Amino acid sequence: HMNSGNPYRIRLDGSRIEQNTHGQVNPFGLAFAPKNHPQLHGALLVVNNGMDHRGSRPVDNAPDELFIAYGNGAFHGWPDVEGFLNAAWKQGSADVTGTVLGDNARGAQDVYEELPMPVSNPIAVFPVDSSSDGMDFSRSSKFGLVNDLFISQWGQIGFAPTDIKDSAHRVVRVHFLSPQGTQITDFAVNKTPGAADQTNTGGFNHPVDVRFSDDGSAMYITDFGPVDVRAFRPTDGAGVIWKVTKVR
Repeated sequence: HMNSGNPYRIRLDGSRIEQNTHGQVNPFGLAFAPKNHPQLHGALLVVNNGMDHRGSRPVDNAPDELFIAYGNGAFHGWPDVEGFLNAAWKQGSADVTGTVLGDNARGAQDVYEELPMPVSNPIAVFPVDSSSDGMDFSRSSKFGLVNDLFISQWGQIGFAPTDIKDSAHRVVRVHFLSPQGTQITDFAVNKTPGAADQTNTGGFNHPVDVRFSDDGSAMYITDFGPVDVRAFRPTDGAGVIWKVTKVR
């Protein structure tokens, strides 16, 4: 297996290092579901940022993914499969103009001659280049929406086709259906789409993490602030933390 970009389990004393899953490229957010969650029962969830149009093997149209990390060495597809997209398909091509596939478009060459094991599919996917990052579960009626997962979406980092819709800079809510399935909706979003510093309006720039208070009554959203995405240069002193509470 390729070992970079995967979650590991390590004891607090630093011993017994074990790889939890295989086949992810950029697993950014980790969160344990509540033990009494009716569908997840305390499972570890991982959100993975999809492949980008960069490097020696650029791949387009790979979405971000949400996985259950069962800890059984499951294989999630990278570098050849991402979010039900096979990188070798025409849709994975880097030979495009914007998001329009040309007649000569070809996908990336597969790395594996044969996949090492069947692919364990994601339970949800998110828009291409949304950069889905830190996340947390609501656990208290003091906030509401108990057992739902909230994920920050940083936004494009400069590798997306120029005409693709930037659908991030927000926090999304993932509701888990019974007996299975997910429903994804916007939870906190700017009135004008895009980063606030680019639209000259108030609101989010680049949300990068979500955490609930110890008593579960408040959500805190870490916002990276304005960023020169091409140089990945943040603006000193411009990051903020937003607090969200239930209206009583």
